[in-house]
Amino acid sequence: MPGRVNGSHSSIAKLALWRRVDRRAKALPLMSAIVFTILPVFGLIALGFIAARTGYISASASRGIGQFVFNLALPALLFRTVATMTEDTAKPWFLWIGLFGGIAVGWLLTTFAGRRLSTGQDGVAALAMGASFGNIAMLGLPLALSHFGPAAALPVSLILSVHAPVLWLAAFSIFTNSRSTTFYTMSLL
Repeated sequence: MPGRVNGSHSSIAKLALWRRVDRRAKALPLMSAIVFTILPVFGLIALGFIAARTGYISASASRGIGQFVFNLALPALLFRTVATMTEDTAKPWFLWIGLFGGIAVGWLLTTFAGRRLSTGQDGVAALAMGASFGNIAMLGLPLALSHFGPAAALPVSLILSVHAPVLWLAAFSIFTNSRSTTFYTMSLL
């Protein structure tokens, strides 16, 4: 009978099924690591959302928690991380090149799309900033720390120290350039 190998079709089907199951079994540890990293963070976000929505945490308490995190906890983490850096880890050039290289691609694609949609130069700067600015402080840091442990604090802190100033400077210079008749050198950022 044509198409038969080793006496039956079922042996080929069983072999193909076994290979699929084997590939999926190898992917499970990776998938479980991702799930067990992301699940607690998003679970905590959902818990906070539910607590605020039901009134368990008041608006003033929410503002207080936010002020504590932004004004005290994150700066303290950044300071501690930078203060304990060694000479080997104080050279984050490849990290920043990788980060800002990806941001630059997203920024340029968004700028191109914004110009094609005729949003105006002001709108292009806002679109590019919105597409490129990541939630590194409130989402990236907990995810990195829960997945990679304390070793992730340094790279994330190095990113946090330059991410916002560089992107705000770029967006502001593009916005300023769109409002004036003179071309500023800063708008090349």
